Amino acid sequence: MKNTKKTRRVAAFAAAVMMAACVAVPMSSFSASAANSITINNPSSDQGTHTYVAYKLFSAKLSNGKLTEIDWGTGIDAEALITALKSNTTFGTDFESVTYSATDTKASATAVAEVLATYTEDDDKMQKFAELVEAKLGTAAAINPTSGTTFSNLDDGYYFIKDAAGSPTGADSTVNDGAKTRYILKAMDNSTLEVTAKSSAPSVEKKVYEDDKYSGTEYGAGYNDVADHTVGDEFGFKLIGSMPSTIDDYEHYYYEFVDTYDETISPVLGSDNKVVVTVQAYAPTTGTGATAKYDFTTAGTTLTGYTVTMGDSGFNVTFNDIKGSNSSYTFTADTKIVVQYNAKLTSNAVIGLNGQENEVSLKYSNDSYWDGTDTPTTGETPKDKVIVFTYELDINKYYKNNGADTALKDAKFVLSRQKDAATQYAVVNASGQLIGWTATKPTVAADGTITDTAGAVLPESATDGTFIIKGLDDKETYVIEEIKAPSGYNLLTGTYDVVLTATTANNQTWAGSADAALTGLTLSYKVTGASGDPTVVDEETTNHNKEAIKIENKSGSTLPGTGGIGTTLFYVGGGVLVAGAGVLLITKKRAKKDAE
Repeated sequence: MKNTKKTRRVAAFAAAVMMAACVAVPMSSFSASAANSITINNPSSDQGTHTYVAYKLFSAKLSNGKLTEIDWGTGIDAEALITALKSNTTFGTDFESVTYSATDTKASATAVAEVLATYTEDDDKMQKFAELVEAKLGTAAAINPTSGTTFSNLDDGYYFIKDAAGSPTGADSTVNDGAKTRYILKAMDNSTLEVTAKSSAPSVEKKVYEDDKYSGTEYGAGYNDVADHTVGDEFGFKLIGSMPSTIDDYEHYYYEFVDTYDETISPVLGSDNKVVVTVQAYAPTTGTGATAKYDFTTAGTTLTGYTVTMGDSGFNVTFNDIKGSNSSYTFTADTKIVVQYNAKLTSNAVIGLNGQENEVSLKYSNDSYWDGTDTPTTGETPKDKVIVFTYELDINKYYKNNGADTALKDAKFVLSRQKDAATQYAVVNASGQLIGWTATKPTVAADGTITDTAGAVLPESATDGTFIIKGLDDKETYVIEEIKAPSGYNLLTGTYDVVLTATTANNQTWAGSADAALTGLTLSYKVTGASGDPTVVDEETTNHNKEAIKIENKSGSTLPGTGGIGTTLFYVGGGVLVAGAGVLLITKKRAKKDAE
């Protein structure tokens, strides 16, 4: 009776699919042949190419449809494995009575198989058993696939299969590194099996705030792949990371955002000289999986346990163990992790094309058996990027010379805008690059000199009549006002309202090339108080980087005097009379002197 019970348990063990977390296939029926093959299908084409190796844990024979003569295979250090099984608290006393004997290896192999037969496919004990097997593999060479990921002509027995390495495609590829497939344990008994490896990896996206151009709510209203902004103005970025579908398989999970940019973008720093970030976890408000929807307009659950590290060209937000440091939060396959921060375009910003591309990738645990200590092995997602543009406004100053437009230099202007209900005046450097804004309007002194605000350089028309302001947004109204006219010309009394309008890809599916993100730029202007529609200007520049407005000055007038030519004759006649009176006076004096 005892032997019959043991045989039943061993048979049950042989028929079980031991790693449901990794595989989901039916067992084929038993027969007398021992022609075994197993093919491991990769989880998906976007996770790189995985390679596998196999090790024989147990050998066995088929007898009347049951596995018998179970013994240790060449792929395992049986004595070391039994010692590990007996000392690991996960198993309690399950393996307490198992003793390894070099002279009777079948006894201990059968005893271990009998215990395994009592476990279910999704038992945590099976997961731990697989970990210990991997740690105690024997010195025998691994069994490599005969073709691709197919193992052929395997003897009957029980096999341990591991993911040797995921394809290290890295962040510069369009393919994810992927995560290593969980260990696979399969009983082979005249089987021709196909196993779909259960492996998944997270993904990451980057979004940039774009005013009101994009009204979708996928990532919060206004967050888009493409944006344009004024140099010096703050705007927001979001980094949105997902979780792998197998997150439940991980007790500990490494999670690191790698955000990169160049000198054209400056993040807003805190007192510790690190970028100021908020990190929150979001659960879907409706649906799950492919139908999951999130409300990113409200605050998520604030996470802890991360560090921010600044580099020369970006920063990292690193969770050494995101699950361990936020144990009160339940992470699921539908959880999103969102990092938010603000930044500014700097005076180094590229005008128009090719804009400011910046990107993010995500490093993550790729081994579900990592215990949270030491340094984990990681995979890395492909990079996801956004792009930010800014533009140039050229003002061409001229006067009419015999009907022709002629450049006019030395006119001085201010450019202003309304921001948060206040008027701001542009501050530029000598080359016309916008470097900031001031609330104080420059004035003209009594002697005609310009009193600039601190640090301001006022735009002034050059010899060719042009002055420029680089680093402006589109869809914002800028007011141009002349505050000092060139000598001999009248000061303009009106102002010009100018708007730049860019044609950009305002969606979540930007193709990734700058010229697909920005395809046009126009200018419209209107003289203050003038009626009718604004005048539209389109220079069709190749780089969609600038538009120009022409502003005319007229020379001062010489006012005529009254009296015309008669006045001149009066002045001449008067002069003659005065001269004659003088001559007469001198003659009289000489005559009197002679008489005396």
